[in-house]
Amino acid sequence: MAITLQSPVAKHSRGERTGWSFSIPQLSGDFMFTALSIRRRTFAGLLLLAGALAVLTSQAGSASAKPLASGAVYTLSNAATGNQVIAFQRADDGTLTPAGSFDTGGTGNGGNLGSQGALALSRNGRYIVAVNAGSDSVSLLAVRPSGLELLDTAAAQGTTPISVTIHGDIVYVVNDGSDNIAGFRIDDDSLHAIPGSVQTLGAGAAPGQISFDSRGRTLVVSVKNTNQLVTFQVDDEGRAGAGQATASAAPVPFGFAIDHKNHAIVSEAPGSDLSSYQLAKDGTVTLIDGPVGNGQAAACWVALSKDDRYAFSANAGNSTISTYRVEGDGSLTLLFPVAGNTIGGPLDLAVSNDGHFLYAISRASHTISEFAIGDDGSLAFIGSTSDLPTASASGLVAK
Repeated sequence: MAITLQSPVAKHSRGERTGWSFSIPQLSGDFMFTALSIRRRTFAGLLLLAGALAVLTSQAGSASAKPLASGAVYTLSNAATGNQVIAFQRADDGTLTPAGSFDTGGTGNGGNLGSQGALALSRNGRYIVAVNAGSDSVSLLAVRPSGLELLDTAAAQGTTPISVTIHGDIVYVVNDGSDNIAGFRIDDDSLHAIPGSVQTLGAGAAPGQISFDSRGRTLVVSVKNTNQLVTFQVDDEGRAGAGQATASAAPVPFGFAIDHKNHAIVSEAPGSDLSSYQLAKDGTVTLIDGPVGNGQAAACWVALSKDDRYAFSANAGNSTISTYRVEGDGSLTLLFPVAGNTIGGPLDLAVSNDGHFLYAISRASHTISEFAIGDDGSLAFIGSTSDLPTASASGLVAK
């Protein structure tokens, strides 16, 4: 199908929450033992009691750590005074509780990154990679039961990194200031720049996002200023080749998500719509459907349900989220123009690993809105956390 380029044209918070806490009852009373008076049965009882206390202590520690090891949501502070990954524990009902902030070893730009994917979570859940737009670096953090551990920080091989993606042990970043992409390999818990991986986008590109396709062999970058999707083939050594540019179906392609069939579902901000594309093995991009408008304002961020049946668009202009059905061939049907209302204009979206919950970050209101996802793609508002410490928070990933 030919691609044509169009001309541009309350109860909201549950309040203060506390994290998990456990206490072991203390034994009281005066016990006096002598070596002669301790019988073997009494000694065995004391050993059993000590063992029981040890088990309780172990269970308390693992229970308090369980949410970060399984259900959790992460965002990036993007603070100019010191960048951090901000963690939230996810309860069984989908609600979030603050679980600490963890330094990235770099700085943010303290403002709007204008991107999707400021941080990424590895498929196995072991690593988080994050951009430091203020210090031109990328950070690698390990996901531990007790929180996050900073492993390494590496130069971004460009200026103002705004979006990052990971597939296996390969990481790529797109740099807005220098209009290029650059690759890294994770080895021995460190980031190593891949020689020959830097490729250019063209001056003044204004990238919106970088992401691997479902196979991990093609990189996709949305380019806002030139209204293009640019793809890069990645070889066995992790090196990206020269880019192939395809005109987007509508102006200002911004955020996107790629399903298991390599359908790229892309938002276009001015028309508040989505378009879908087929990504071929050779990096060719072909329009499937769109633009399909939702009647809202400024659809910029996209997330897919875990079964790839639904696409959710964050409509920053009027604080709503829309739901589209994604057909087997990648075509789109608007189901709910307003599937949910957020607290403040929604930006990045994330779906929990179990597929039950959708989260939307709103910088201006310092909130993350929480929704339960229905079988029909509808959204039920659960509540929100207002515990974001900065108005520059960017990116959102969920486990």
